[in-house]
Amino acid sequence: MTVRRDLEVLAEQGVLERFRGELTGPAYWREVGTTLGRRFDAARTGARIEADVTGWSAVDVGMVALVEEFAAAGRRLGLLSNIPPGLALYYEEHHAWLRHFEVRGVSCRIGHAKPEPGAYAWCLRALAAEPADVLFVDDREENVGAARAAGLRGVLFTGAADLRAVLREDRCDAFTEVRGRAGG
Repeated sequence: MTVRRDLEVLAEQGVLERFRGELTGPAYWREVGTTLGRRFDAARTGARIEADVTGWSAVDVGMVALVEEFAAAGRRLGLLSNIPPGLALYYEEHHAWLRHFEVRGVSCRIGHAKPEPGAYAWCLRALAAEPADVLFVDDREENVGAARAAGLRGVLFTGAADLRAVLREDRCDAFTEVRGRAGG
């Protein structure tokens, strides 16, 4: 079985414990090996961790541009991300655009992962915002649905161009007056 197939198996099993920081990378891969009926030695575990980081390291440059545009316009930005500890450190070290987020809710540090209600509650507390004043954007329908259930305005991310259109429609683009305390 390949690293790619191992990653596909992972996508099918619950990984919230990993995102909440309850499992280290090696412990997580031991569990994956058990699920797959395999045992990964240190080299194979390292290869899977490296492939995982590489697979998660790509960023949508259009979205980064949109974040920078909002920040330049003085909009409040918050980030709520499901991410394991090692990858969180990698992102912080390699992606300067993260500085634009006033609030960074990183699942492995806040103890909650999307779509758990606690993740959205944490974010609202950190933003000191009312749910209706927050526009939540995510590329996973279950996360958008959970945000809506928590009272946030939710938008499914399908691409930066599509998001720009939704933001204009919602009068929430970078150059429109901020709506509520956390309208960006």
